[in-house]
Amino acid sequence: MLAYLRRNANSVVVWLIIGAIAVVFVFFGLGRGGEGGQLVTVNGEEADPREFEDLVREAHNRQQRQTGGEVSPEEERFIRLSAISEQVNRLLVRQFSERVGLWPGPQAVSRAIAAIEAFQVDGRFNLERYQAALQARRQNPGGFEGEVRKNLAAERAAGLISGLARANRPEAAELFHFQEDQARFDYLFLAVEDGGWDLKPSAEDLAAYYARRQEKWRRPAEMTVEYVEIRPVDFADQVALPEAEVEAYYAENQDRFQQLEAVEVSQILFRFPSLTPTEAEKNSALDRAEAALARLSQGGDFAALARELSDDPITAERGGAMGWLNRGSSFLAFEEAAFSAALNETAGPVVTDAGCHLLKVTDRRAAGFRPLAEVRAELTEEMKAARARTLAVSRLEDLLDRAEVNPDLAAAAESLGLRAARSRAFTAAEPLAFFEGDAQAVQRAFSAPLNRAAPPFEGERTLVLYVPRERRDSLIPPLEEVRTEVEPAWRAEEGDRLTGELLESYLPLIQERGWEAYLAARPADSPLQSGASPLAARYSLASGPPFNQGDPRAVAAALHSAARPGQIAPLSLPGQLEGRPGRFLLRLAELRPADESRLDGAEGLTLRSLLSLNKGNLMFQVWQAGLYEASKDHIFVPQRFLQ
Repeated sequence: MLAYLRRNANSVVVWLIIGAIAVVFVFFGLGRGGEGGQLVTVNGEEADPREFEDLVREAHNRQQRQTGGEVSPEEERFIRLSAISEQVNRLLVRQFSERVGLWPGPQAVSRAIAAIEAFQVDGRFNLERYQAALQARRQNPGGFEGEVRKNLAAERAAGLISGLARANRPEAAELFHFQEDQARFDYLFLAVEDGGWDLKPSAEDLAAYYARRQEKWRRPAEMTVEYVEIRPVDFADQVALPEAEVEAYYAENQDRFQQLEAVEVSQILFRFPSLTPTEAEKNSALDRAEAALARLSQGGDFAALARELSDDPITAERGGAMGWLNRGSSFLAFEEAAFSAALNETAGPVVTDAGCHLLKVTDRRAAGFRPLAEVRAELTEEMKAARARTLAVSRLEDLLDRAEVNPDLAAAAESLGLRAARSRAFTAAEPLAFFEGDAQAVQRAFSAPLNRAAPPFEGERTLVLYVPRERRDSLIPPLEEVRTEVEPAWRAEEGDRLTGELLESYLPLIQERGWEAYLAARPADSPLQSGASPLAARYSLASGPPFNQGDPRAVAAALHSAARPGQIAPLSLPGQLEGRPGRFLLRLAELRPADESRLDGAEGLTLRSLLSLNKGNLMFQVWQAGLYEASKDHIFVPQRFLQ
């Protein structure tokens, strides 16, 4: 793959691949500058630890949403390193902006804040709404304005650097052909198990392999705590809330209950097959939409048809339901149709950049204030919960006062009618439930002193005072402890290497005889399997069989290493066929170039715009790397941030 990138350094395809595999470049060299402080510093300026915690929390939550499960220790460490990288980059960009005069003044910050729709009423900035929004976020104006100023500075710097990138027509043509050309590949496949390898590592082989790959078996740090949990919900029975207070709060905070005009919408989407669909593709989607509309007009059920026909898998599962739609949150044409549609009647087809939509509005909500009668129960519950939390916080403060003078947490808790417990051993990837998935709070626990009350954890559902009791640092176990895991990993890697070398050794003979002649001369008992991919755009081949079990980046590079029919990719490609790991040799069997005249209209303009954006992003990354290189000896990251 690296050879391909070097040969095609000026190719837009390479830019796309680089964009897909961009790594965090400041991982290398972190920690320079000694161990003289507890905070990240860049050119002598300390980074805000709260910003780091916010970055980690956002990434952690995003990872959990994407995977639907726990975050592994390796993923947790990558998240922390990525957050450090992002924070260092932000500081470097901001410092550059200050040096060259891009740092925004008060007027620019004020204009940016006033333009935020969430702070506006009837299209104009509203101070009361601004203050209420910050109060809800528990943030003061100075802190928020500082964030806006930093973001503006970064945007100005990014605009300055990225604005230098402009794509020309030849570059757009290459991207166009990358997206639209149809290709078909022949392949030869050799399974690892058919190579006849004697995969028995010597002690030296295994030791050398483990030395190279030992991070894979690192054991995460573990700790146990003694803790007391105080739940606000347990104080709810002690809260009395007169109706007059609810009414007074509602009258004083009506802005909270303002709602925008909205419609509840369901859709059936007939998606275009590409980002730049041809007229034939557009007409095909429109024909499908018209056919579905005819079925609906004959009494068909909208939800059932959405499940059967819609190309949007998320809404299709819900019978087409999209939920509530506000103005400005979707395609303009879709919104205009939705807000003008009759209730419970099918509208469309509506054509957007995504495809052709049929839609049905199932409910409407006018703009205005939600009446007290509608929000009374919700507001009462909220106010009771807030007061119950206040009582719980008061009890926590009493416990903290006693724990500071009494090292016996259990005795301090008992004196207040509470109970202390000893936790199981836990890791950052599998923390205790009371941390509520807050990765930063868990990290603070791992850095707190032993046998002293740590700063309390205040979550959404619980308040906890805890004392760290035992801690075991992260370590790499000796080879003997994990030999039963290391040996299979060695065999898999070594088998893949040998299979690749064997398959690539056939290349001279294949090129001499020709692909078809070589296949015809294969012995009947040859372990080599042959086949062909479907005819499709190269970029989509990586996501379908037989290549979808391999590394997408390696597949993409391999599929672009052959440019003319008959050309064989110079390197084998690791992957799987029928569930068996092995290696592929690829030959470009057929190429159908797309009609380049399509670039002379709106399609070409769109592609040049997309390409300019991609080039600009890449240029910005390279520029950031240069900033880091110039300052790397003046960047200090304490070791605790990297564990």
